[in-house]
Amino acid sequence: MVKFSRADFSIETIVNFSFITCIFLALGSIQLPFIDIYYYYIFVIVVFPIIFLRFLTIDKWLLIISVYLFILGIVNIFLGNNDIYSFLKVYVGYFIFFYFYYLIIKIKEYNLNSLFNIYYKFAIFHAYVGMIQLFSYAIGFKFGYDYTWLGLRVMAPSEIAGTVLYPINALTGEPAAFVFVQSAAMYLALVKIFKAKAPIIGSKLDAFIILITFLLSQSSTGYFALFISIGLVFSNSISFKKIFVAGFVLSVTLYSLVNFVPKFQSRFITIISLITGKIYVDATYGENAAGSSLILFNHFLIANQNAKDHPFGTGMGSHHLAFERYNFLKTWFTGYGPDSVVLNVHDASSLFNRILSEMGYIGIVAMFFFLVKFFLKNGYYEFVIINNASLVVLFTALLRSGHYFICGLPFFFLCYYYSKVLSERYNSSNNDLLI
Repeated sequence: MVKFSRADFSIETIVNFSFITCIFLALGSIQLPFIDIYYYYIFVIVVFPIIFLRFLTIDKWLLIISVYLFILGIVNIFLGNNDIYSFLKVYVGYFIFFYFYYLIIKIKEYNLNSLFNIYYKFAIFHAYVGMIQLFSYAIGFKFGYDYTWLGLRVMAPSEIAGTVLYPINALTGEPAAFVFVQSAAMYLALVKIFKAKAPIIGSKLDAFIILITFLLSQSSTGYFALFISIGLVFSNSISFKKIFVAGFVLSVTLYSLVNFVPKFQSRFITIISLITGKIYVDATYGENAAGSSLILFNHFLIANQNAKDHPFGTGMGSHHLAFERYNFLKTWFTGYGPDSVVLNVHDASSLFNRILSEMGYIGIVAMFFFLVKFFLKNGYYEFVIINNASLVVLFTALLRSGHYFICGLPFFFLCYYYSKVLSERYNSSNNDLLI
């Protein structure tokens, strides 16, 4: 067990600061010809060697997975399915960030509750920044909602229930990033509101602010996370009452989103149309189709074809090469036509797509085995909440975030795993602590 002396206080402070910075402050990046360096990488690059050398330790399973992914990457380089630069750029980042968060958990003596309290406190602050952004737009105070002075993008205002509002992104690059870093906090806020004995810090007002800003982000990814969270909040013990309440809340939420949030309506209808074949993925981008949904579906088709040809995948960092081989959607966002760009060519638009493409069917099976194996439905109360909150993040990433280590994703992977392990280890007979 790691014990801190007074001399180590500065190290603990640095660790806490770096931990929260790496989750929330993905403000932008330095775009170099060969790589994009996000500003918060600097904290990890500086802090990781310090804590690695000071608290030298290795997790067996993390090491085994890392060795497997390295061998898979090297083999595919020799087979011509990937290039060494693309592989190392992603693999080194994955390795550093997963070990960085592992060392933080280790240094904190596996006190996941302490780390989640730090996270939730900043999530509350982040939500209030979002409220400031919302009201600043309403009164025309540009400095309060336009954060280009922080290196952030300006969001295009859009409509909810006939009212034009500014999509909340707070200190992140876009609403999708905002809901991603807030998704675990959103689940905790629901628990705070619906569970009387929930050991969640902060007030119910804070919880409502988190929920309000989450909804007003206007992010379809966030609404998906909300559906997952509502299901999890009522899933710990099944009863007719809970099934009815959860079903009613989910139905009302979906109906409201489809009818009062045009952006969500467009994306929802596009996804349904793609699944049912009413929109073909090789069609020209049309005004009635949501571009982000087409991009997501297109990358799924590319990833699936790559997995068919390479069941073990083509290695980390290789999806852009799969895109070149299999893409046939000739629209402006795949590099065709005037003012064309190639969107999500590296991250496959979702973690599910990227794992499918770069680790194949074996990777997808392993991922869902991990999710099922370490899901914590009942047990030590605080561990159940941490486990389920982390699961919301993982599901959100599988849907929409194809980056392996941005916005603290490795931290939530590790918390999902350790919450189950620690709950089994510290299972108590005190029923007040069990759900």
